[in-house]
Amino acid sequence: MRAEAIPESLPPLPEFRVTLNDFYVSNLRVQKAPTSGYELAVRIEIGIQNEDKSVQDNDLGWFVVEDRPDLVLRYRDETAWALLPTEMRQTSVDKGWNVCTPEELIGILWNCGILQ
Repeated sequence: MRAEAIPESLPPLPEFRVTLNDFYVSNLRVQKAPTSGYELAVRIEIGIQNEDKSVQDNDLGWFVVEDRPDLVLRYRDETAWALLPTEMRQTSVDKGWNVCTPEELIGILWNCGILQ
């Protein structure tokens, strides 16, 4: 009798939400930097009234996020956030948001398997 390997199902990739100065990032991409390494480019949503509606500013387009004090980049792992009990989510001070640099966000997305 020959034993067949049972393929293990891979866990789903976590879902992240990203903001830049409290504007939701609708798309992001990692691209080669002109100098060395990689840089984070984003498109943001403008005029958000609630999370169900968003408007992309096509004139603004893509721009590179630099590590500057006037740019606050935050992310939340929506998959992990949804697993927390309601009471913990309601009493959370930061509501699951983590402040990070562009390089840190690239590393987090890379380690989670979202970027390859």
